[in-house]
Order: sequence, then C-alpha cells, then structure tokens
Amino acid sequence: MEKILIIGLLTIAGVITALILFFGSQSSIQEASDQNRGKQSQAGLRAQTMIEILNVRTGDNGTALDIWLKNSGAAEVNLQAIENLEVFLMDSEGNWGN
Repeated sequence: MEKILIIGLLTIAGVITALILFFGSQSSIQEASDQNRGKQSQAGLRAQTMIEILNVRTGDNGTALDIWLKNSGAAEVNLQAIENLEVFLMDSEGNWGN
C-alpha cells in the first residue's frame, strides 16, 4: 500500500513539474520569437533604405556640420532615425577626428 501511495505522489509531482517546465519554456520561446520578428523587420527596413550624402558644409566656425541627405530607397525614413545617426569625421589623409 505504501508503494502505491509513493508511486502516485511521484507521478503527480512529475506531471506538475512537466507542466511548469512546458508553460515556462513556452513564454520564453514566444518572447524570443517576437524579438527575432522585430529584428527581421528592422533588417528589412534597413535594406530598403539607401541614404546618400549629397553635401556637407561646416557652420559656426567649424563647430557644426550641415549635412544634406537623400533617401533613394523604397522605405520612408523618419526624422528621429536621421537624428540618431552616428557621424565619423576624417581628414583628407584618412585620420580620424575627435
């Protein structure tokens, strides 16, 4: 009788553990799937934008840059994306600026 009780309790504990693991991993898999979907969407948008620098000039005695850009790609680029661009400055000899 004792063995039947122990086997029954172990079976119930095993089923509960399996359910906890299943539902726990299901939510993390869903989150990873959503993140990958978002990254693929961003990569597709990035591939459809072709930003080209048309002209650059200095302003305020060299402390500011005016940059004219053209998007010749199929996707529209919002202003916030352009404001967040990183700019690397180099002189004509290829030395990086500070």
